[in-house]
Order: sequence, then structure tokens, then C-alpha cells
Amino acid sequence: KLGVKVKPPLVIGNYIDVHKFSPAQVSNLSENSILFIGRLSPKKNLENAILASKKAGLTLDIIGQGPELDKLKLLVKKSKSKVRWLGLFNNDELPQILNKYRYFILPSYWEGLPKSLLEAMSTGLICVGNNTTGINEIIEDNISGFLSKSSDSNSIYEAIIRAKRCNHKKISKSARLTIQNKYSLEAIVKLEQSIFDELLN
Repeated sequence: KLGVKVKPPLVIGNYIDVHKFSPAQVSNLSENSILFIGRLSPKKNLENAILASKKAGLTLDIIGQGPELDKLKLLVKKSKSKVRWLGLFNNDELPQILNKYRYFILPSYWEGLPKSLLEAMSTGLICVGNNTTGINEIIEDNISGFLSKSSDSNSIYEAIIRAKRCNHKKISKSARLTIQNKYSLEAIVKLEQSIFDELLN
């Protein structure tokens, strides 16, 4: 778009504090609910997440606010889905909250580089995401999480079922390692230093 006639530019993405967002030794993780964190906007595709969660027999716990709240509440009432509206929390409170859950979902139509997903994976949650820009750059399907084939509720449901049936310990460990190796502050600083070294040389 910018007309740069050189090799593709190197993009340095978001980083998170992997020490703050880390797995806790919790044995009673919620197996009956799946967590979403984000703004309640059309791009987040929460309508299909609500229907998919219901079909999978899970309660969808939602942290966030936004313009779609009333519309989503109406869908929940009509579909008789199980959704809990948890409101907003400070970022410092999220590690403790994340450590109560087994599953996390981000069904967006598109994303940039979503920090909520980075934080959930760093905490070791089993993450389900839509196979789209910004999400499939982070989640490797069936290795560090699960990607739905498309954004419709049936595809998301199928991804949730795969997440429920997976080797939780293996996927959780892989998700955590992905964030440590690529999206930790240490990893980003190392990448930036390598760029400076290359320019200086």
C-alpha cells in the first residue's frame, strides 16, 4: 500500500507480561464454561459464539461492554442460551480470572493482534478462535489451540468440541510456549535488538 519496493517489512507485534499472565496451580478449573474478553462490537461475531456455546453445552462468560450488548441479550433470551455478563475488570485482575477457566474463545471476523488472546494463551487456557487474520497468526490449529473453519456457529461449535476432547495439558503447554517465544517482552526486545544490530552492521 505504501509503495515500498524492498523486501516485506518486518512487523513487530504486541507483547505481554508472561510472568503476570502465567498458569496457576489450580485443580478445579471450570469445565462447563468458556470465556470471552473484548468489546461487544459487530466484528467480534458474538452471535455465533453464543449459539455455538449453547450447542456445545457450555456457558459463555463475557467480560466487556459495547454497542451490541442489548442485541446480544435479546439473542440470548430468544435462543435460551446460557450467558453470564461479567462487566469490566482492570487488567491487573485478569490473570486471577483467567486462571479459573479451562477454555477461551475469540470468534472475531478479523483482528489486529489481540492481546486478550495472547494473555489467555500465556495463562495456559485452551483457546478457540476463528481462522482469520490476526488470530491464525497466533494459534496453530490443533497444536497451540483450535481454529474454526469459518465464522458460522456450526464451525465454531466443531472447534469447541475439538478443544473439549483434546489433550489439555499438551495444548496448554504449547500455547504458553508460543507466547513466551514470540510475544513476551523478552522476545520482542531481542527482535528489536537484532534489527538495530543489522542496521549498525
